Amino acid sequence: MAANSTSAPSAVPEVLWKLCSYLNERRRLLEQLEQVAHCAAELTATDHADITLFDSTLRRFIPLRSTLVFIHQGEPDAAARVRDGKRTVLVPDLNFAASDEDLALFNRDVASYLAVPVMNGARVDAALVVFNREARNYDQGEQQALEGLAALAAVALKQKRLTLGLEDATRTLLKLSLTDPHTGIATRQQFDQMLQHEWRKALGEGLSISLIQLEIDGLGARSNGAQNGGSNSASNSAVNDSANNRSPGEDAGPGDTVNDIPANGNGAEASGGSEQGHGIDKNYGVAKNYGAEQYGGAEQIDDDVRQELVRTTRTLRAALYRAGDMIALLSDYRLAIILPDTDLAGAGAIARRLQRDVAAASLGEDGPPMTLSIGISSFDSLQLQQGISGTPEKLFRYSASALERAKKGGGNQSQMLELAD
Repeated sequence: MAANSTSAPSAVPEVLWKLCSYLNERRRLLEQLEQVAHCAAELTATDHADITLFDSTLRRFIPLRSTLVFIHQGEPDAAARVRDGKRTVLVPDLNFAASDEDLALFNRDVASYLAVPVMNGARVDAALVVFNREARNYDQGEQQALEGLAALAAVALKQKRLTLGLEDATRTLLKLSLTDPHTGIATRQQFDQMLQHEWRKALGEGLSISLIQLEIDGLGARSNGAQNGGSNSASNSAVNDSANNRSPGEDAGPGDTVNDIPANGNGAEASGGSEQGHGIDKNYGVAKNYGAEQYGGAEQIDDDVRQELVRTTRTLRAALYRAGDMIALLSDYRLAIILPDTDLAGAGAIARRLQRDVAAASLGEDGPPMTLSIGISSFDSLQLQQGISGTPEKLFRYSASALERAKKGGGNQSQMLELAD
C-alpha cells in the first residue's frame, strides 16, 4: 500500500506538476501562462497551444518574442469568437468551415481547433486555444482538461492584477506621504530624503549646496492668537520656534537655545561645542515620527492662516525656476528650500527674489505687504580638500540658526552662514 501511495503522483503529467509549482511560487506571469499552454498541448496531444489575452494593460508583461502568449490585435480569429460568445468553440474539421475566421486558420495549416474562455467573472480575460494540423475531434475529457487549465490561467491573471493593485496603492500612499495635501509641496519626510540625496550628489560632483529655511513674519503669532483668543501667543510661538530648530529626531530638552553659531557669521562653532551638544541626529533622514508635527502639514492652524500659507507657497514655487530646487513644509509655519549647485551668494540672490515676489503678491490685500524671515546656509564640497568638514545635519542646523537671527533681528531680512571650520 505504501508503494502504491508514493507512486500515485507519477500518473500526473510532469508538465502539470510544473504548472502547479509555477503558480505556487508566483513566477512571472509570462512563465505561468506559457506553462498553461504547454500543459494544454500535452494533455490534448495537439500540435500547438497558445493563450491570447484581451487586456492591453498587460502588454508590458508579454514580450513579442513569446510564441505561446499574445495580446489580441483585434482580428476576427478563433480567440475573438470565444470572447464574443463567452463559450467554448470546437471546430473538428476546417475543411467544412463556413466562416471567414475558420478559413483564415485553414490557410495557416490548421485543420481543427478547440478554444475555451479564461473567465474573470462575466468577462473573458483570455482564450486558451489548441490547434491541430489534421482534422480531429476532442472528447469531453479533453474539453474539461482545457477548462481546468483555463481556470488556472484565470488564477494567474487575478494574482497579477492583485499585485498591480497593491503596487498602485503603495505608490499612492508613498506619494501622499511625500506631499502635503494642503500646499502641494514636499513633506518633511521627502525633505529628509532629498537633502541626503543632494548632499551626496554635491560631494560626488564637487558642487556647492545651499539650504534656506524661512517663515512668514507674524504667521505663527496670528495662528496662535486665533486658537487661544490672543492669550499665550508669545509662549506658543517660542515653543514652536524651538521645535522647528531641532534636527530631525531630536527631542526637546531643557534650555533649548538657537544661538549656537557666533554672531560674527563666519560659520565657526562656539568653543566647547560638540556634535551632540548641537543636537545632531546621527540618523538624519530616517523617519522617526510620521505624525504631522514631525513631518509638516498645515493641520493644526487656523483656516485663514492656512490659506495664507497656501498662497505664499504658491508664490515661492513660482519664484524657483530650476527643476532641481525643492521646497518643503517642515512644520506648520516653517518652510525649507534645497538649492543644489548653489553657493552662498547665489542662495542670497534667490532669497531676495523670494522676498520681493511674496511682497508683490500681497499688495492690494488688507494690511502691510507680507514679509519673510530667511536663514541661509551653504557648503562648498571643494572645501573638503582643505580639511573643512560638513554634514547635511550641520547644513540644516546652520540654516535654522540663521533664521532665528533673522527673526530676532525684527524679521523681513535674510541671515547667511557658511559651513567652515
